Amino acid sequence: MRKIEKDLYIETLRGIAIILMVAGHVIGDDKDAGMKVSDNSGFRYFYYIFEYLRMPLFTVISGYVYSMRPLLDRDKLAYFINKKFKRLMIPFLFCSTLFFLVQYFTPGTNMNKNLTDIWKIYFFSYAHFWFIQSIFLIFIIAAFIEVSGLLSSITNWILLMFICFLPFLSGVSVDFFSITKTLYLLPYFILGIGLYRFRDTVFKQKAGQIALISVFVISFITQQVLFFVDQNIDLIFIRLLRSVVAVSGITCLISLKFSCAPLQRLGYYSFMIYLYHVFATASVRILSMRLGFDNDVLVFSLSLVAGLLFPIILYNIVGSFPVLKLVMFGEGVEKKNKIQSLVT
Repeated sequence: MRKIEKDLYIETLRGIAIILMVAGHVIGDDKDAGMKVSDNSGFRYFYYIFEYLRMPLFTVISGYVYSMRPLLDRDKLAYFINKKFKRLMIPFLFCSTLFFLVQYFTPGTNMNKNLTDIWKIYFFSYAHFWFIQSIFLIFIIAAFIEVSGLLSSITNWILLMFICFLPFLSGVSVDFFSITKTLYLLPYFILGIGLYRFRDTVFKQKAGQIALISVFVISFITQQVLFFVDQNIDLIFIRLLRSVVAVSGITCLISLKFSCAPLQRLGYYSFMIYLYHVFATASVRILSMRLGFDNDVLVFSLSLVAGLLFPIILYNIVGSFPVLKLVMFGEGVEKKNKIQSLVT
């Protein structure tokens, strides 16, 4: 019963994370993407509120769930990597290609590439698919860390997490196969592993939890204030603030053990939603423009709902076709359990 409870509240967090992610993509990360809202729009501020939490939360959850069934046998390393390739990279290749072609041939999309550029999407960051490249690399790195025994103690965990933050804080930039973003997210995967593996120690002391909440509140408020401050801010400080907000905020969220059935169900479909939500959100946005809808709240609401529901419907339609299910979602066989991880 205890194990099911853990799965349920983690699935609840995954449901929250996928809503925030789709909402962020509907709005767009700048005035030329998504709904193309201005920088002083309320939607831009809504995007900024959760900017430091969205993708780190996904990554922490992946590390947390991975730690429930970790790779500890060096002889199974090749099998583990092969399994992750099928689960992640096969649907990545299919979905990114499909999205590129749809964007290229559909009028009104935010496409700024030539057809001859299609090869680049497999080797460099492209749209939201960068996360699939990054999490695949992260699983490989984490697997080698595990079989090397570097996460056998809480001291090693904290030290390794600190070391993993250094490349991001230093501003290392390598776009090939989203290496920069991999370095950004790697410490959060390590964080997720430790939050599960050393949970009895991490969440035991009330004084520590109060201190953690205080750190999050102070750093989060600082983040919000900076949105309204029009001045040049040191990039190292911004990266450090981003890291403190994410680590403290996500740890607090996990410690709450909040559970909600609708969010759990949504969390079940998070990987499918992540891959295919863009087809629905872009379609709704373009259709709204052609119909003359000028109410941003209406467009945002319709796009968000469509982005969440379309992939679920698609997955259930494809479910009866094993080959399509493998190619589109990385699943070769039916899951035996009812709780599905983002990247099992």
